[in-house]
Amino acid sequence: RAPAWHARRFACEERPDTAMGAAEAGDGAAAAASADGAGEAVVAAGAKPEVTNLSEATVAAVLKQVEFYFSDGNLPRDRFMLEQVQSSKDGYVSIALICSFQRMRQHLKAREGAKVPDGAVRAVAEVLRGSSALVVSDDGERVRRKEPLAELDDVERQVEERSVFVKPFPFDTTIDGVQSFFASQGLAPLSVRLRRHAVSKDFRGSVFVEFESVEKAKEAISRGGDLVHEGAPLHLEFKREYVDRTKEERQSAAAARRDSRGPAPAGERDGALGFGGGAGQERGAAAFAARKDVAGAEWEPGCVLAFKKAEGAGEAGWEAVREAAAAFGEVAFVEFGYSSTEGYVRFKEPGCAPAAVEAMEKEPMELGGKPAEGFRVLEGEEEKAYWKGVAEGQKQ
Repeated sequence: RAPAWHARRFACEERPDTAMGAAEAGDGAAAAASADGAGEAVVAAGAKPEVTNLSEATVAAVLKQVEFYFSDGNLPRDRFMLEQVQSSKDGYVSIALICSFQRMRQHLKAREGAKVPDGAVRAVAEVLRGSSALVVSDDGERVRRKEPLAELDDVERQVEERSVFVKPFPFDTTIDGVQSFFASQGLAPLSVRLRRHAVSKDFRGSVFVEFESVEKAKEAISRGGDLVHEGAPLHLEFKREYVDRTKEERQSAAAARRDSRGPAPAGERDGALGFGGGAGQERGAAAFAARKDVAGAEWEPGCVLAFKKAEGAGEAGWEAVREAAAAFGEVAFVEFGYSSTEGYVRFKEPGCAPAAVEAMEKEPMELGGKPAEGFRVLEGEEEKAYWKGVAEGQKQ
């Protein structure tokens, strides 16, 4: 069974379907027994193992889903699947494991918490034998890509080059709905990713669509004025252009906010660390004193973003960090000096730090000429130790 976090992997792409009948889930009694960890059927010697019958629609959905798991558009960014592929010397992954994933359970009508019946797993193996992109092992228990995955940086670059940003879509949009729409226009995509808000997970009304080639992506963009979805003309632009444009807009907005506040205190202009004294520290202390964040145990968790400067990066100060972080919420204080290798951003409200981590893992801020790394929200003992240090520094 996949880890619990893996079951949420596609939450950022599509709401799970709620209809989960048992018409194609195999023997209902056997499935119920397996949910209790017992009662699995024993196949007599020489008997042919049971194989669940799948409808044509389910066969198509299963094939498409598993091919997506192994695709260039998904595998490099799917940590769990990539670990499974890389941990196997021949690149094979258990088909039973894949069948336990949330989307596959939905396609197979498997009950939540119940083991996917062996007959359904065997049926999936038979479906995958018909794939032009995958290879099933001789024993029918594992599957791998037909072509090995290239260098991750190259793959991600190629996927980005043929990916397009598209809006607007209604808030009840599904991946299947977007795929069907573009297919009906002769622009069948390889994959679709619904864009969701980092904290609420609500659909943002826009998607990233990956096409089979750069030429197909260009064709889609060229037809943007003629593509109308549910009465709304669609706006299309290359993903890379969209990312660069929004980054520039965020930086401009941050610069405007900074200009409206006037010059920063001397301690911050010098790139001083938060514990080093001076006006910069006093400003940070004042912002948090109002909520008693540093006076004792009443600080609010989830407000601190930690990061590292990449090895070999040049000098960079707090200004670059504040400018990038301001796009995700009001920044109370930045602890990062020109010679620092790691630093912290304190946001005034919780929820900002997780949003910054999710965004910066995909589009990291640049420090010293290189993308920063190690983005995370401080939690647990590490977070307590951080706030203890803040309180002690301000007492001094």
